[in-house]
Amino acid sequence: MKKAIAVLIISSLVFSLSAVANPGTDSAYAAIKSPFELSDTRFSAMGSAGIAIQEGVSALYRNPAGLAEGSLDIDLPSITFTMYNPAKILSSGVIQDLTSGGDQALNKGLEFLESLGVYNKLFQMDASAGFTAKGFGFGFAIQDIIHTYNGSGSFAASSSLLNQMNAVLSLGYGYRFNLPMDYSIDVGLAIRFNYIAFTNTIGAGNVLGMVSGGEGNPFETILQETPMMAGFSIPIDIGVTANMPLGFSVSIAARNINGRYYMTAIDSISEWSRNPFGSGSSNKFTFDSDCHLDIGVAWQWDEAWWFKPTIALDFVDLIGFKDDTSFSFRSFMKHVNIGAEFEFVNSIALRAGLTGGYLSLGLGIDLHVLRVDCSYYWQELGEVAGAKGTDAFAINFKLGW
Repeated sequence: MKKAIAVLIISSLVFSLSAVANPGTDSAYAAIKSPFELSDTRFSAMGSAGIAIQEGVSALYRNPAGLAEGSLDIDLPSITFTMYNPAKILSSGVIQDLTSGGDQALNKGLEFLESLGVYNKLFQMDASAGFTAKGFGFGFAIQDIIHTYNGSGSFAASSSLLNQMNAVLSLGYGYRFNLPMDYSIDVGLAIRFNYIAFTNTIGAGNVLGMVSGGEGNPFETILQETPMMAGFSIPIDIGVTANMPLGFSVSIAARNINGRYYMTAIDSISEWSRNPFGSGSSNKFTFDSDCHLDIGVAWQWDEAWWFKPTIALDFVDLIGFKDDTSFSFRSFMKHVNIGAEFEFVNSIALRAGLTGGYLSLGLGIDLHVLRVDCSYYWQELGEVAGAKGTDAFAINFKLGW
């Protein structure tokens, strides 16, 4: 058995020693091409809908036209933890298997990763701070995501992990044009400096061997022999929202314009920790992160202080939808998000929605200095709605007002 484990670890290490990990040419890194999105438990509970109701700091990352509302919003800080595949983790007993240690723990861990399919995620952490006032907005965020990848989709030893880190500085401004009869037009622009760093795929056998108390020091091997890719982009978001009487609004937002990353390959994680931009390295490359064009429609009724209902409908990533040559109802549904929120006495919010046909639920509690939001939702990682649903549980703690 120990020989079999050793073979798994050695073979998995081979996957981590490939050359430049370019998301533009290597399918193992396809998830890296997605535009930066700060986790927002309010909107994930509402089926990820809400382009037309953005306001405050969240508008910096989804629709900068929401800055034109002009309210004072301060987040100091906001922290979100997201666990992916919680239902499968609990039902599989993989946590108990890993903590028990030994050969069996490694086998069980690899079997669990194999069950996640070609692409998936394990965990994500977002921490941010920011403020908005009189149309101006400023925000800083850091993000860490653990992705899983299994190129064969059916062989446990080919399972691998990769870690993605983002650090983002955002500046934005929104302006409102008031029109007669309670109509108005909001326009906004946000510009970001996105720093990204991610590892080459790391053989899951190495990581699980470390977690389950395997022999040797695979952690040191990972630090010294796993290459890193690091670089930056300076994308721009533009948004326009038309506000109408009775609480109706319509928005269009172009996100991640100019999303080209200028990258450097760095020999190891240890070297990256000393030289995070890879200065002096000649191993350079670029890749393009996806640009999204989203449309949103929403209705908010805030005539009573004790009850505020909100309904939102978004059609997201029109560019990806236009490029889809195999149109079907399922591919169409992947681009449709629907959500609702019912807020009571400005303190408790119940939320629900559909993301690509998947259900989402959430609860928010606002103590006016501390806000706590949680959501349980499904998201689509396949080509069409219903192909590869992954569940996630997220909880957010936010200090501010």
